[in-house]
Amino acid sequence: MLYTEKLLITAGGKISCPRCQALSKRTKLQCGRPSLKGKQVCDFHGGKSTGPRTAEGKERSRQAHIKSGLYTKESRLRDSSASLTLAQLEDMMHVLNMTTAQRTRGPKPLNYKRLTTLDDVRDVIISTVILG
Repeated sequence: MLYTEKLLITAGGKISCPRCQALSKRTKLQCGRPSLKGKQVCDFHGGKSTGPRTAEGKERSRQAHIKSGLYTKESRLRDSSASLTLAQLEDMMHVLNMTTAQRTRGPKPLNYKRLTTLDDVRDVIISTVILG
């Protein structure tokens, strides 16, 4: 754990002020500037920022903080439905003897039901045409 100093003493020890708490990515050293009044960091490291204020700005900020879209509920549902489609297509290929390859290993997606007969294949095709 890196130690960070809370106070910055200047003018030969006559003035003390809070020190910026930002750390350098490259050197891992603490910034040497004083932090802004009521803030933890200096103006260079974002102390002047007030954050988003409008609903549109808050939504943009929320979207920007999602790392590669993997953690939103919408993206998880989208990925799960795509995985379900691929798993069903793989099952259809095995039922129709279109492949002799091994089935994909690992956990199956949400709402997965293995297709084993031609009737199962027909039902999936009809449900995707009607609902899809």
